[in-house]
Amino acid sequence: MAPPPARGTPGLLAAGLAGLSGIIATEWLLAVAVLHEGVPDAFYAAGRLVATVGPADASAHDAPGWYLVVSALLMLAGIGFTGALVAGLVDWIVGTRTTSLVGPRSLPRRDHVILSGLGQVGLRVGQLLREVDVPCVLVERTAAARNLPHARASRLPVVIGDAAERAVLERVGLVRARALAALGSDDLDNVAVVISALALAPDVQTVLRAGEDPAVQETTSLFRIGRVTDVSALTAAWVCASVRGRRPVVAYAHAGLVGVLTDRGDRRRSTPVRCDCYTPRGIYSAREGHRGD
Repeated sequence: MAPPPARGTPGLLAAGLAGLSGIIATEWLLAVAVLHEGVPDAFYAAGRLVATVGPADASAHDAPGWYLVVSALLMLAGIGFTGALVAGLVDWIVGTRTTSLVGPRSLPRRDHVILSGLGQVGLRVGQLLREVDVPCVLVERTAAARNLPHARASRLPVVIGDAAERAVLERVGLVRARALAALGSDDLDNVAVVISALALAPDVQTVLRAGEDPAVQETTSLFRIGRVTDVSALTAAWVCASVRGRRPVVAYAHAGLVGVLTDRGDRRRSTPVRCDCYTPRGIYSAREGHRGD
């Protein structure tokens, strides 16, 4: 099923409010400076113009022609900004409220981290970034994602859309972001997200969640698509350290090694690789999903 288009509610509401506020302020100043009206009367005139009923008593003040032209243009602009405000307000009321205009769930503007995928990994990374005061936004293609309520409870902004699409990346401010992390469960989808991100912002730092998929290895060998991290290997290293009685603090991957920092020091080993060895007859192969011949 194709993902629904990304909602533009915050942008529409912000544009409508900013536009109408600018029109009111401009007409208010013009009424005071040109028509020499008092402040209350000038505000009343600005309200009439925003309501598209024209500047108040412009003819009675013998207003110059340029003032009438400017007022007419402001009225026409007010129609457009009013439409944007109403459309954004209706969309916000009837739609899925995954972001807000202000507060912790508002879309960050710059120096933020974009997380693609609202699975367990994406949600936990977002929560950790929130704890260390790093602004972030999650992008999820499914409007009915299971972790959406948890993201809302964690006050994490979520944009519904495909992170591999240019319009979605532009909406979440990729060119002003400090990094993008593709954390979905599908390796190839993560590759597509990172490729789209680098096409739009070549200098952005990218992190890619991937395992031992041959297609991913071939892609990373052709060109740089970011730092590739095998989350399964990190999880396995953490679990192994725990069951051996150690207290892991952090698991990391670097230069083909996976390491765990524990209370007994730093331990590293080569990153586990996929086993393509011969499977004896009668032994079930979880990778192939059948018994060996």
